[in-house]
Amino acid sequence: MQFYPTGGLGNLLFQHHAAYARARDRNLPIFTQDEYPTAPDRPCISHYRKLFRHVNFVDSLPPPDYEEDARDLSYRFIPVEARCIKGYFQSWKYFKKYQTELRGLLRANEEDKWALAKRKY
Repeated sequence: MQFYPTGGLGNLLFQHHAAYARARDRNLPIFTQDEYPTAPDRPCISHYRKLFRHVNFVDSLPPPDYEEDARDLSYRFIPVEARCIKGYFQSWKYFKKYQTELRGLLRANEEDKWALAKRKY
C-alpha cells in the first residue's frame, strides 16, 4: 500500500492511518515518498522517520489509483483495487478498525523518549 504524504504532521497522521488500515486489511507493506515539495515551515515526512519507522520510504511513487477530492473531504469509500492513494483522509472512519493498534505505534515512540530521558538524567 502506498500513500502520498502532504501537509503538516496532523495531515500526515491521517494519511498514514488510512494507508495503514488498508495495508493491514490486505497484508501489504506500507510505502511513502521520502521527500516532496512542501511549505518551507513544514518538514517532509522523512523528518518523522522514528514515528513512521514501520513505513518504507522511497524516492518516488507511481500515479495514485485513488485521489480524494480536496474540495470535499467527507468520508468516501476507497476502492478495493486502489494500491496508491492520495488525499487528506481526515476521518476516523478510514482507520477505526485499527485505532488501538495505531495508538500502540505512537506510544512506542513515547517509551523511546522516556528511556532516553532516563539515560540522560
